[in-house]
Amino acid sequence: MMGLCTPAPTFPPGTDLTGKSILITGAASGLGYQSAASLLSHDLPPAVIFLTARTLAKATTAISSLPTPTQFTNPTKVVPLALDLTSFASIAALPASLAAHLSPSGALDILLLNAGIMAVPPGLTADGYEIQFGTNHMGHALLTKLLLPVLQRAPAPRIVVLSSAGHKAWPQGWGLKPDSMKTDAGDLSAYERYFRSKLANVLFAREMARRHPGVLTVSVHPGLVVTGIVGSETPWVMTAAIKVLGPLVMKSVEDGVRNQLWACVSDKVVSGEYYEPVGVAGKASKDGKDDGLAAELWEWTERELAAHGY
Repeated sequence: MMGLCTPAPTFPPGTDLTGKSILITGAASGLGYQSAASLLSHDLPPAVIFLTARTLAKATTAISSLPTPTQFTNPTKVVPLALDLTSFASIAALPASLAAHLSPSGALDILLLNAGIMAVPPGLTADGYEIQFGTNHMGHALLTKLLLPVLQRAPAPRIVVLSSAGHKAWPQGWGLKPDSMKTDAGDLSAYERYFRSKLANVLFAREMARRHPGVLTVSVHPGLVVTGIVGSETPWVMTAAIKVLGPLVMKSVEDGVRNQLWACVSDKVVSGEYYEPVGVAGKASKDGKDDGLAAELWEWTERELAAHGY
């Protein structure tokens, strides 16, 4: 629940975020909210955090319950921004709102692509993409493209994409089934649709790192975390098991946030890699390491965004 998160996981020694700007998607609750709370309580916190949620009201409410450290002379500024990843129009409106609050350099240092949905009923985004693929991949791909100029103004920009070990459950050899990306993909189960979107996150980060080597880009898995993200299409048996066994086998958000924060700040991070908690590389699926599949996804995504005028 918001307001009950403990302050901060341990950051790597010597981590200094002074003067940095960080944008977090899906930060009204769960891992995104805890990321903001942990960054605020860090000994050397950033200058500004842009906290995004589907509506400005949700973002503002989340900020009101964040911890307010009093030990800093210049505390971090937290700015609410509206961002609905199911709508290209909403995404396209964000850069102008962001620009009004950036430092004189106009730079964004860290983009934490944390938002996501899981195991929801079949559906489409406002722009006609399968709802999980459209939200988890297409929305973040457009946001990244639009924010690339301000990221490139930073001295050492980073993008951290929240994926999942679930990407390994997408059957090898299926490719990405592009023919169903612009349908509700009703022939796939809710979890298969989710696994595809998480594989897309891994591949997008890998190809982003290759095409834009000046921006350190990685994907991460947080572990099994109690966040409330379990979707409505989750079988009742699994839902019941999570309720009973979750506290025993799943991480709290305070612990689950460690890997993405590590990826935001550590000097051990290798661009293009996929990391499991905490900082463990080399665990991506065979498809997740497929450069040809990564390029195919990138090119398909670029064609789609161009068709929408982006």
